[in-house]
Order: sequence, then structure tokens, then C-alpha cells
Amino acid sequence: MSNFLQCFRARASRILHGSEWNRARREILQEAEIEPVIFETTVQPGEDWERFRDRVFPLFYKYMDAKGVNPENPKLAVVAIFDGSECLILEGPDFVKCLMELEGLNDAALHFRILRWLRE
Repeated sequence: MSNFLQCFRARASRILHGSEWNRARREILQEAEIEPVIFETTVQPGEDWERFRDRVFPLFYKYMDAKGVNPENPKLAVVAIFDGSECLILEGPDFVKCLMELEGLNDAALHFRILRWLRE
């Protein structure tokens, strides 16, 4: 397992079989006081961090921005990452923390990276 998956696993609020995602999604929506924005993505077989980052994070930030969620602190987001038969569920801020950790970004560097992705 690559480092980026280890980071996601460590910060996941839940890890479940992919077939359980629809049930878990319903529970998340029912239990939330404010309806979260749900972002789903996959890890491609053999995908490394750079490919995952470049494929997923620009879309994540554009989606958050379009939904009115603060892209730098997406407290209202829930991220489901499908890796084979597993589904890792992360809160939005934890997903961003993995990006920051894996890229060695501070808050200012994250801000400029997000701006770049939003402009692309």
C-alpha cells in the first residue's frame, strides 16, 4: 500500500466494504444537522500519489467551490475513496490534511495551490 493510502486510512472515520457505501451514505445524510456535500472517487489499480493527486484534487476543489463549500476548509464535505473492494470515508478537512501532509504544504501554499486548480 502506498503512503497516500496509508494517510487516508489513518484519517478515515470509517473503512467499510464498498458494497456498504450506499447504506453508509444514507446514514451520513440522515444523521447530519446540515446536509454534507459528498465527493466520491476511486483509486485506479497501480495508481501512484502524483497521478491520484492530479486527477482527483482539482476536481474536488472545483466541486467544493461550485457547491459553495469553502475549498480550504471543507467542513461540510464527506469524501468516499474506493480502493478495490474497500471504501474509505473521510471528513473533508481530513482529506485536505492528507494533501498537505503528503505535499509538505503549509496554509499559504495550500491556498495558492487551490487557486491554481480553480483557475485550470
